Amino acid sequence: MPLSQGAQSSTREARRSPLTAAEAPRGSPKPRLPVEAALRLAHAADGHSAILPMAEEKGPTAPPGLKIVVVGPTQGGKTTVANYIASDEAVDFEYPFEYNATVGVRILECERNLGGPATPVEVWDVGGSTDYEGCWPAIMHDAHGVVLVYNPEQEGQVSESGAWYEYFVQNNDLPDEACVVFAFAPNAQRGTRQRVSPKIEHLNVVNISLDDGSLVKTQFERFLKAAKARKDSGGGGGEAKGAEYK
Repeated sequence: MPLSQGAQSSTREARRSPLTAAEAPRGSPKPRLPVEAALRLAHAADGHSAILPMAEEKGPTAPPGLKIVVVGPTQGGKTTVANYIASDEAVDFEYPFEYNATVGVRILECERNLGGPATPVEVWDVGGSTDYEGCWPAIMHDAHGVVLVYNPEQEGQVSESGAWYEYFVQNNDLPDEACVVFAFAPNAQRGTRQRVSPKIEHLNVVNISLDDGSLVKTQFERFLKAAKARKDSGGGGGEAKGAEYK
């Protein structure tokens, strides 16, 4: 992935264990560790953990519902957004009490009413460290959409967001309609227009703060409905075409 040297060095600091169910905000869904054959959770002797490829086994199978991947720079707010959009309860849109960098990926499961029977949704919260770049192709397998999260108040993240879009959307043959961008400035005044990379300004970029929980839920529901429509019309993960949600 063509991240800048500075961005790469900053992401390499994130090697702590992923957010556990006990650390997640109240009402958040329990994280499910990946069980796909293409990934394995390996525990190092020092107590750290890393998700490593398991090349000797077959690749992951297609999800029965929708698979949504949440990506973006380290400390951009991905886990905060992922916990909130995957929650089935009325919870506050807020940061966890303690920051814990996501190592590799966390998978959250929920169901959403998108017309017809409830649709199972998997939200894959991908860590921002490039240490696990080798796992990204397996993580993106059969994905129906990408949620890109970055902090527009961090200059490096504005420019870096374009590289995340190129890798996870363009390189995986997903249409632009299969990506929603949350420019997440936690303490900004509601309605503030944030800085956007020229590479993603043509996408649906939603400016949000911690006061915009309802907007996040509304945009995500529209995004899921469009993803389901593409899937139902024959556009599977990685090849979705057509439906727009803007």
